[in-house]
Amino acid sequence: QEYCPDIQRQRKDVKQLQTRYSNVVNQLKDRESLLQEGAAKNQEFQSTSKSLNSFLDNLPTYQINPSDDLA
Repeated sequence: QEYCPDIQRQRKDVKQLQTRYSNVVNQLKDRESLLQEGAAKNQEFQSTSKSLNSFLDNLPTYQINPSDDLA
């Protein structure tokens, strides 16, 4: 086994990289969760919007004609 005079610094660097990697993984999990939640809310909005548009498109069109009176 060779002796590396810089082994302590290298171990420290590896530990820092492992910690950084772990933090990035946790951030990605949080962001994925937020994206999934946002996608679900967007889907709900799209569905509700489509329903509302369909309702509005099917409303009767009442028009006032010049020959109409108040009675």
